[in-house]
Amino acid sequence: MNQLGLSPMNCISAATLNGAKALKLDQITGSIEVGKMADLLIVEKNPLENLEALASPTMVFKEGWQVPHLMPKGETEKRCLRFVGRPMS
Repeated sequence: MNQLGLSPMNCISAATLNGAKALKLDQITGSIEVGKMADLLIVEKNPLENLEALASPTMVFKEGWQVPHLMPKGETEKRCLRFVGRPMS
């Protein structure tokens, strides 16, 4: 989509919030908000400057849990991070 003239922000919105809206899932996913499912890519570089930054995530969270294959070797046994859209008790 970026090659078709959309800005990086519009491309990210099309893939996240607008996609969730099209599927009528925007109440539970598609943006980072309290109470929504946390599917996140953590990247080192700014994807608004270059969308290719999204191809090399340093961490991935799926439904709030860190995806183990992107954790440093040996870390999967020690910890499993949980990202939630609310304070943890």
